[in-house]
Amino acid sequence: MKKHTVLTLAFLFIGLNFSSFAQNIEKKDVAKTENLVFDFSAQRINTYKETVEILGSIINPGEDTVYFLTTSCDGEQYSIVFDTTLFTLTPTLFCNFSMPQIGKIAPKSNYNFMARFHCSSFQSKMKLGFDICLVNKSYTTMRQEEWNKIRIFNRPPENQYILWAEEKEIK
Repeated sequence: MKKHTVLTLAFLFIGLNFSSFAQNIEKKDVAKTENLVFDFSAQRINTYKETVEILGSIINPGEDTVYFLTTSCDGEQYSIVFDTTLFTLTPTLFCNFSMPQIGKIAPKSNYNFMARFHCSSFQSKMKLGFDICLVNKSYTTMRQEEWNKIRIFNRPPENQYILWAEEKEIK
């Protein structure tokens, strides 16, 4: 009985701490992100015509630093929004462990990353978005027991803030 009481109290304590963490996440802070731009270029890899490599960039033309959540193992690629009937994300790096980290985009600066997709060799255009999970400047890295509780990727639509890029030709 004591074990059950201790476990119940532990889960309650962790849950309360997670609630305070969740308050630091900005759901849709339009004032900070209205000027953010997501852009990318798409190019086929010569040796595999069905593989498209994108070079993505989140551009902050504003006067304030923007903070967002990602993960230590090429996390940005998992925030890309795309047509899953036409493309399949094909990560080039596989990690046994990946932890949340804060991405920062300084004023008048870019945050760049790379991702690869598999598609038909007949696919000539690509439309992508980037679901940015904003956090407050005061946000600090959470404890390990909280890592699995926050959804940085594949969030419900009401919690998403997607920066859409113009449709691009695959070169």
